[in-house]
Amino acid sequence: MPYTKEEINRRIDPKINELLKEVEFFGLFEQAGIFTRIIYRIAIAITTKKYWRFALTMGAIFCAALEFWRRRIVPYENEKIKEHGDIL
Repeated sequence: MPYTKEEINRRIDPKINELLKEVEFFGLFEQAGIFTRIIYRIAIAITTKKYWRFALTMGAIFCAALEFWRRRIVPYENEKIKEHGDIL
């Protein structure tokens, strides 16, 4: 995951936090749709009709999904293996 500079985080994080406060009032299914809409809108905003821009955007989305998997889902799965035993 490419970590951004602190100066960028200071500018962007308050806006993300504000958006998250709005989203928390909706139910789980609405949140999933909102999340998809946010990703899509950002992807559309940063791409032009150039293949390399599409490829970079898809790469960033894919890498974010992999980072979510690595940092959030893998630890959860490891805890469940400890709790219930491995299937192997």
